[in-house]
Amino acid sequence: MTVPERAYRDEETLRDLYVDREMTTREIADHFNCSNGTISDWLNRHEIETRENWKAGVEAAAEANRVERVKMRTLHENHPYECWVTKLWEGDERVSKICYVHRLLAVSEYGFDAVADMDVHHDNEIPWDNRPSNVGPVDKSDHGTYHTNQRWGNDTEPLEFPSPDVEADSSQATLDAFTGNGGARV
Repeated sequence: MTVPERAYRDEETLRDLYVDREMTTREIADHFNCSNGTISDWLNRHEIETRENWKAGVEAAAEANRVERVKMRTLHENHPYECWVTKLWEGDERVSKICYVHRLLAVSEYGFDAVADMDVHHDNEIPWDNRPSNVGPVDKSDHGTYHTNQRWGNDTEPLEFPSPDVEADSSQATLDAFTGNGGARV
């Protein structure tokens, strides 16, 4: 059977297939050799009421694919830590999440549990030097004290890193714990 080109744009045809014959958007798309997104778009344009399972499917797909883009960058000139930034939906709110490269490296070296709820320090003070020997997890309070003393010109003792975990452990810790308060800390 030959199908007229772009017949899916016709409101009467769509109503017949979607409402009367109860075909799915995927079945209609296959029939017209187009995407189900195209069919969904034309259903919306013609204000054809969609079935509840279709809406649930769209919501499930949005949840499963909630990360829109991820890119590696430095935040700005005065904050040259390499990181991945993504924008995603949390409920009805669009938020940015940041994951720092040095935190990922620390997880690979020390294990997830050793890094969760800790700061990750660059031993040589160069924020883009992400060699395994240069980064390690440290207590947040110790880390803050170290850098505060440094800024004020006070003598500081080097921060000690724990021994790397040969077999990095898995954990039920949350992403926020891993990224350090939602990615705000370095």
